[in-house]
Amino acid sequence: MTTPLTIPTTAFVRRLQGKDFLLDRPPYIKYSDCLLVLFYNQTEESLEVLDLFVKAAELSAGPVFAAVHITLEDDVRQAFVKIDPRDSAYALTSIPVIFTYQGGRPIGVYNGAYELQPLVDFSTTLACRMDYSEPVNTRAGVTVVSDGKSVTSARRSNTNITSSDRYTNDRGSYLELVKAMTADEDTQVDTELIQE
Repeated sequence: MTTPLTIPTTAFVRRLQGKDFLLDRPPYIKYSDCLLVLFYNQTEESLEVLDLFVKAAELSAGPVFAAVHITLEDDVRQAFVKIDPRDSAYALTSIPVIFTYQGGRPIGVYNGAYELQPLVDFSTTLACRMDYSEPVNTRAGVTVVSDGKSVTSARRSNTNITSSDRYTNDRGSYLELVKAMTADEDTQVDTELIQE
């Protein structure tokens, strides 16, 4: 049995445990700071995002970066399992996932690219703004088929405009992206974002 990888010793990322959450009121947390919280496990994708998250924390100013290994923290996992994804965007429907917290409550799901610059840009320009809210998780999720045994993975569409798209693309390329997206009938665009 391999030992699960936890957060490397760093001054830039706080390791969260069950004692840091209000387990009787998930997904709330005991800190009032602006936090970016990575929920991860032992998969290759999670470990890659963890490495990226640590690097982004070293380059960012603003939020506190924190992470919880959801497999090791059974009490946190059990509390989050009770959240119905039909009622809350803060159910753990995908791992890894990054939630933004302000005042102890989640206010956004990071839907941007898991790349260094978009994550740094998001953390320094948007995550701690008082008017920020992104209560929709557009990442891959897990769907349980009716027989209760089969599980399929639903991949995120690359045509979604996300919080990091707004801050990592210049205005011209952002508007080009919106125009390209609106050509697809299935794509919904937040028209408040587009002001010419």
